[in-house]
Amino acid sequence: MPVDRQADAQLSPTIRFPARAAKAGGADAVSLINTVNSVMGVDPDTLRMSPEVGGKGTHGGYCGPAVRPIALHMVAEIARDHETAGLPVSGIGGIGSWRDALEFIALGAGSVQVCTAAMVFGFKIVQEMISGLAAYLDAKGLASVEALRGRALPSVTEWRYLDLNRVSKAVINQDLCIQCGRCHIACEDTAHQAITAQ
Repeated sequence: MPVDRQADAQLSPTIRFPARAAKAGGADAVSLINTVNSVMGVDPDTLRMSPEVGGKGTHGGYCGPAVRPIALHMVAEIARDHETAGLPVSGIGGIGSWRDALEFIALGAGSVQVCTAAMVFGFKIVQEMISGLAAYLDAKGLASVEALRGRALPSVTEWRYLDLNRVSKAVINQDLCIQCGRCHIACEDTAHQAITAQ
């Protein structure tokens, strides 16, 4: 039976095909991402899930800043997919500042939603996001949020199109270096011995 309200389908983190199905099913928009099902851990002494309630545990919803990179990827995927491009997207996942909101909008979201940050810092954070984003738009000479929407999409591509022969070099500010050696360990183990310790 037809309804006279907008249908907004919230999608799971596996996105391209569910977004297509939501659109085909009549969704007017999509909001993403929801929390990611997760298990916090296992207590090594009791060998039970942690946290637990009465000796039992279950998955919870992983959210906040840690899921933002996942959410940004999903927003960009929907905006870039030929079958879902143009479908209105509301970005969700780890938005805690005006800059976070900007990233979602620049990757194609027409709106953003805030939960974890509002729970931690209160609803005043939303006004701080609005004023920060407005100041950014003014500084960049952009007339509206809509003028920002999707502006980063031309720089998003697939792995196969990256120039993997391009040489990039890390710059280390020696004045800030504390000689911990972590950069050497990371590069030696993962970047084909890009740094040689002296």
